[in-house]
Amino acid sequence: MKLKDILREIFTSELFMKAHDIQHLKLNSDVLRSIKPYLSQADEFKGASISIGDDVIRTSIDVPEDHQFKGVILIHSIELTGPHYDKDLIRHNDRRPTILPVEYDANDFTPYQRIVLPYCKESFIKDSGECSAHHGSTYDYCKEQIHALLDDMIDNPKKYEQKKNYGIRMTGVFNEIDKTQKKMYLNLE
Repeated sequence: MKLKDILREIFTSELFMKAHDIQHLKLNSDVLRSIKPYLSQADEFKGASISIGDDVIRTSIDVPEDHQFKGVILIHSIELTGPHYDKDLIRHNDRRPTILPVEYDANDFTPYQRIVLPYCKESFIKDSGECSAHHGSTYDYCKEQIHALLDDMIDNPKKYEQKKNYGIRMTGVFNEIDKTQKKMYLNLE
């Protein structure tokens, strides 16, 4: 089982989060001690011996994708970093309508969100064949479809929001880490 799958189960379990009073998506050494056998099952720790502790000298790392830890490692904490959004998904979202993450105006720090509503008149014209008889013209049909989609986006924003991916950061003592590898991200939704 992958480390991110184990962490997804932990961070999405309301019962676990409440029982251990976990806040800010961080697992401290006390919580890690209770789940050490579970963590040891992660593929990333197959070649490693895990210890949990409060060592004074620690390093924080962003866990790389498919990294294999080796030797003895001492884990102090595991936390999820702030949400990351895939900018390529925003640009190439397969013509799906999307509500982008909150952005802030640099001048007055006013929060705002953008709605991406791809529009292809030809696809509406293809779909409007039999509908144009009931709605009058193709233009009216296209307009109705866009209005309906926009209404649905405003009424159900969660359905159209881009998924959040969290980075995984571990603090402890580790052997050498390859920082050129792609970072591991976790989706909690």
